[in-house]
Amino acid sequence: MGIGYFKASFYGVLIVALACHAADKTIIMETTLGAIKGVEMETRLGNKFWSFRGIRYAEPPVGELRFQNPQPVRAWKPQIFDATEDGPMCPQITETRRAMLSEDCLRLNVYTRSLNSSEHLRPVIVYLHPGGFYLFSGISLDAGGQNFLDRDIVLVTLNYRLGSLGFLALGNEQAPGNMGLKDQVMALRWVQQYVRRFGGDPSSVTLWGYSAGAMSVGLHMMSPMQQQSDRFGRKTGEIVEVFCATQAGYVEVFERGHSFVA
Repeated sequence: MGIGYFKASFYGVLIVALACHAADKTIIMETTLGAIKGVEMETRLGNKFWSFRGIRYAEPPVGELRFQNPQPVRAWKPQIFDATEDGPMCPQITETRRAMLSEDCLRLNVYTRSLNSSEHLRPVIVYLHPGGFYLFSGISLDAGGQNFLDRDIVLVTLNYRLGSLGFLALGNEQAPGNMGLKDQVMALRWVQQYVRRFGGDPSSVTLWGYSAGAMSVGLHMMSPMQQQSDRFGRKTGEIVEVFCATQAGYVEVFERGHSFVA
């Protein structure tokens, strides 16, 4: 076999790969924000579902919005939002995914088996990812529909700000604190407004998390921001670490920390 054979084989494989990619089935979903382009995917068991990834649910928290509470996303119409691939991950320490990091990371993903089905709205699962509030994301590599959409549900996964960008708290207007948790609240508001367009039932939303995600679920259960609304009906989580939450003021917290290390 000569070099010519291997060249022909290589280009043959390349052409097949390009043809398969070009054959991906896409769909355009209309919302009041603008049109969103999604793509058909397949579960591990071979069931088809629609994937809308990297949808912006809040304004990019950059510049004057860095360390600030999330702001509602502005409409992008008449442009079409391309949600056929994963969006960026929030800044974090990583060796393998540096190219995927961006502060413009307040994105969510919607996975559904059926669209615009007003007669049969499906229960919605909103998944909050783990990572100790400084790692990971809601992208499909970590929590995609391929693992869950054999069930007749709508799955929503999301990113929230991590580390100091998400949880620096100075107790003033420059850094009010808990931005990452407030990002989650903003995403839940988005779900309430738009999930019906994806076949989801906004009155049947379950908030689900693991580790830091489960801690987030518990904190939302105690938060006045959630108690004043009916943003989700059920909460569930798996918490490995033992933790507690208090309403101690900043001064008391710093005094306790100083006495611990002194």
